[in-house]
Amino acid sequence: MLNKLVNNRLSFAINIAKRSAIIKSNANLGNQMRLLNNKKEFKKSLELFDKYKEKNNTEKCSNWIIIQALKACTKIDDLKRGSNIHNLISPRLKYDPYVLPSLIHLYILNGAEHGYLESTKVLAKQYLSIPLQIPSDGTTSDGVAYKYNANDYSVGNLDRDGKAEVACKTADGTRDGINVVIGDPYSDYRNSRDYILTGSEYLTVFNGEPRRVMATVDFVPARSTVASWSDNYGNHVNCFVAAVAYVDDRRSSLIMDRGYYTRHLIAHHQHLEKSKYASQGNRQMSIGDVDEDEKDEICNGASAIDDDGRGLYAKGKGYGDALHMTDIDPDRPGQEVWQCYESTGLYGQTGLALHDGKTGQILWVYQQLEI
Repeated sequence: MLNKLVNNRLSFAINIAKRSAIIKSNANLGNQMRLLNNKKEFKKSLELFDKYKEKNNTEKCSNWIIIQALKACTKIDDLKRGSNIHNLISPRLKYDPYVLPSLIHLYILNGAEHGYLESTKVLAKQYLSIPLQIPSDGTTSDGVAYKYNANDYSVGNLDRDGKAEVACKTADGTRDGINVVIGDPYSDYRNSRDYILTGSEYLTVFNGEPRRVMATVDFVPARSTVASWSDNYGNHVNCFVAAVAYVDDRRSSLIMDRGYYTRHLIAHHQHLEKSKYASQGNRQMSIGDVDEDEKDEICNGASAIDDDGRGLYAKGKGYGDALHMTDIDPDRPGQEVWQCYESTGLYGQTGLALHDGKTGQILWVYQQLEI
């Protein structure tokens, strides 16, 4: 949305999210200031606000004070790096005690000029509930009861058409919403224990609106030899995690992850398989720009992968069932990762830990043998 010209008019609004903790470092503010990545647009935005200020007597509102502070930040390179922000802004913050502990978002909007927005509070309900169309429970022909069990999907605008697509692992006999069959519709690769250890594996992208297959390719990372995943019966080889990440500045990418107990492969256009990353996976992954290069990294829990597919770090603490990555500690720069661990032979007594999302440095631990 930034840098978009509409009838040669630019307008903007400021939304302040109040925070309870003072931000001692200025890294978060610097991250938001990356939106001001062009001197021409930056100056034009300030000119438009000056015109609005003159017409609407905004001198007493906190937004005016913030803009005056922004006008002092003429060194765009400093804004991008997040350096010198405190010294540039603080002398002009005379009327509003909430400005320093706030994240400032500057948006250039389409259409008519907008005034300032009221300060907002954190939403009480920080998630969107999507009602599921759940089919009825049933019983198989041999008398076994079953019921619907919801699972996770990753969606993203993969073809840049403004609408999200759905991607998932598929197999012979999979049908799309218009009844087109993928592969051989008559294949059945289940063994006597109902594990599937042979046969074709695919990755398919579905268009959500017409509900049809857009593309199908062989699934990577491939199954290979089942025993190479540390068991012979098919549990570890069939552990999958997926996400959507922006690893370049052009489009979103699918990240496919196979295995997390021992062998651990991640595929984008290349895959990583190094001994120190073995057993460093999780049942999920988190995506985020931990090194502030405007490209997403992939956090698998005890390990992280850079946007170019190279390993960022592996802590050697092993596999876990849960992780959360965000700016957990506002008093330090960057994002942190909260992680629990399960493999006692690897993590020792580090049952829970908070570590730096960029370096993997452990910040604190909860020493407990079993979590």
